Amino acid sequence: MPRNDHRPSGASAIRVGVRYARNNPPLRATLVRAVAFFLFASAYWALLPLLARSQIVGGPEIYGVLLGAIGAGAVGGAFALKRLKAKFGADGIAVAGTMGTAIALVMYALAHTLLVAFVASLIAGACWIAAISTFNVSAQLALPDWVRGRGFAIYVTVLFGALSIGSAVWGEVAAQFGLPLAHLLAAFGALAGIPLTRGAHLQAAAGLDLSPSSHWPTPIVASDLEPDAGPALE
Repeated sequence: MPRNDHRPSGASAIRVGVRYARNNPPLRATLVRAVAFFLFASAYWALLPLLARSQIVGGPEIYGVLLGAIGAGAVGGAFALKRLKAKFGADGIAVAGTMGTAIALVMYALAHTLLVAFVASLIAGACWIAAISTFNVSAQLALPDWVRGRGFAIYVTVLFGALSIGSAVWGEVAAQFGLPLAHLLAAFGALAGIPLTRGAHLQAAAGLDLSPSSHWPTPIVASDLEPDAGPALE
């Protein structure tokens, strides 16, 4: 039975979204910066339970306190985000968030007391919300309405893909070489990503009109046509 609408199939819609993301420079820049951040920031999420148990020699209550500190840092960072963006811009916030994350990772590597790990968690939470909010807005600005859902799904897939790969990698590094070295290597990688992604500017599509041009005139037809009328169907 032929379809009586012009909606693309699921596979076709995915192909359109991937093709658009590949040919959209502002979205590509956002994806590059997101991978460079989340691949290394995933280290403290993956290793935090081991840190609480092995380095601080605590139990579930210590892990809960550190996780709560990350959340508290994120809330505090959210309140300051508007002022920081006005002062430093999107790229500046992303760089500051990456540098702060590297500092938190170094502190985690050196943490053998709850106080040091607690302060590191506050810094990590503030930097996490600053970075992810900036990346989310950058991805939204780069996408017009007609492909926003598919394009943002690609961004989220890349985000969680980087988190998943990073978590597996840093878990293996910690198993082979220990927690401190895993945190230090993740901090070094995060800092190395700053100059490597310097040319990928965030929120570059702000102010651009990404709607279809529709510059051609509306066709004049002799009579109304049904979407499935005629010898050719999509």
